[in-house]
Amino acid sequence: MKSQHVGRFVDKLMRINRDREVKVILDTYRPHRSIAPGYESKYQGRLHFMFLPPYSPELNPQENVWAWLKDYCARDSAYSADKELPQRIRKFFVYAYNTSRNVRRRVDAELSFKTA
Repeated sequence: MKSQHVGRFVDKLMRINRDREVKVILDTYRPHRSIAPGYESKYQGRLHFMFLPPYSPELNPQENVWAWLKDYCARDSAYSADKELPQRIRKFFVYAYNTSRNVRRRVDAELSFKTA
């Protein structure tokens, strides 16, 4: 993902939220950090970027779900056929969809941020 992709996403987000103040939480990936100053000034105080501290997967709920997926798929770490891993991933998402309480528990995180 490049800076221009992040910028297009931010522009679309701001069009959808024309009359609202928007806060965007990002990790410290370089394309995320590089667009912040220009876009915050472009949207004149309506847009605020908040960055997670460097390497803080415990604060990024998405990382908890990825770790859960990797653990679920690694239980049987050797697959005998190419199609077994994609099948296992699909099975995981069906399981996760049907156990929303488990998903919610994994994505809940105490978040404290510093704005850019």
